[in-house]
Amino acid sequence: MFEFIGFIVGIQLTMMLLAALYGILDLWYRIQDFWFAVIGRILLISGAIVLVYSATGEGFQSGFFVGQVFFVIFHIAIFWLGRLQIAYMRRQR
Repeated sequence: MFEFIGFIVGIQLTMMLLAALYGILDLWYRIQDFWFAVIGRILLISGAIVLVYSATGEGFQSGFFVGQVFFVIFHIAIFWLGRLQIAYMRRQR
C-alpha cells in the first residue's frame, strides 16, 4: 500500500516540478519580474522531493521513484506522440 501511495506522490511532485520548470519558459519575456517566484517554486518543490526521500521508508521510496520515472517517460512519450500526430495530420492535407 505504501508503494502505491509513494507512486501517486511521486507522480504529483514530479508533475509540479516540471510545471515549475516550464514556468521559466512561460515567463521568459518578463523573467526579471518573476525570477524570484519561479526559482522559489523550483527550490520549494525540489526540497519537498528531497524531504520525501530522506524522511520515508524503503517501500515508499521505491514507489516514489517509480512514480517519478513513470511520469517523466509518460511526459516525453505524450510530447513525441503529439508531434507525430501533428506531422501525420499535416501530411494528410
